[in-house]
Amino acid sequence: MDIVHEFPFDELLDIVGNDIKNISRCLTVLIEISNINTFYEGPTRVSTTANFALSHLLVFQNNYPKDVFVMFLTLLKNITIKLHSMEKMPLIFKNTDRIFEAFIHIFNLDHFCKNTGKISIAVLTEVIKLKTTVLEKIEKYLVHILEKFNQLSLIMECDVLFDALIQRCYLETNVFTVCCTWILNCLKVIKNTDIRNLSNDSEQTCSFLRTTNNFYRKLSRVRHISKFKEINVDCVFNSFVNDLVMLAQKIIHLCGYADIEKDAKVVLAMTIFEFLNQDQRMTYIIETTIQHEVQELNSDVSGWWKKFSHSFFWMCHILYAKKW
Repeated sequence: MDIVHEFPFDELLDIVGNDIKNISRCLTVLIEISNINTFYEGPTRVSTTANFALSHLLVFQNNYPKDVFVMFLTLLKNITIKLHSMEKMPLIFKNTDRIFEAFIHIFNLDHFCKNTGKISIAVLTEVIKLKTTVLEKIEKYLVHILEKFNQLSLIMECDVLFDALIQRCYLETNVFTVCCTWILNCLKVIKNTDIRNLSNDSEQTCSFLRTTNNFYRKLSRVRHISKFKEINVDCVFNSFVNDLVMLAQKIIHLCGYADIEKDAKVVLAMTIFEFLNQDQRMTYIIETTIQHEVQELNSDVSGWWKKFSHSFFWMCHILYAKKW
């Protein structure tokens, strides 16, 4: 018999919250089990294990050991990542409200910090992506979660959450308003950040560039729809585009870094398109040409004027217009 079949899952829910010694012993084994594929062949034991973790997190206290707190979060993270890779998330996490209730509780604990926030992100993101998660029902939780991650300066974690939310939430919600505020603030932060810092932290920069692209696509599709006029989507979109155009110089620089160039080129093309739209100069031929040329930009900047003449001309025009 292996460890998965030997473990007494049925007894997990009988363990009381202050039985720290027994809980710690169980968690050590469960974390090991959560990395074994055969564990996920039994939905009941997976569900029981997830409920065990959530039940104890919902009543976790500051005087309980931090290492036990971290183990509970690690167990949930492992289960979430595995279930997502196996496309089994909806089978186990049917009542997603309970997950958000647990996180709202633990956010108020002294144990919750940057490190535990980083462990939590996988759970929150994958649950937000579930179609069974009705974002409107948990809006107050989401706003609180976003604000908490922002307070802890978990920029990349915020970015991952915002990306998931931007693709799912309705524009009329407070959640989307928080997303708008965050992304506009980030553009201002990037404007004042040294290009070397942006290129050195390539993972975070790529993540932000992708979120920027998703935000742009969502707003550009709906900005002219009449029902969104009342919530100033067009105004938000224009502020977003104006800030993006002001960042053109940095975006062009980022196209020269191997780890970042793919995402930077997508945002650069988008920036050029919107700059031309502002001046009503965009045509289908120009759009197609720029789209192709920007993707082909290479490290030999001195040759851009000849090989990528259309894009080079408009990049110079943007920089000149913004007095760089």
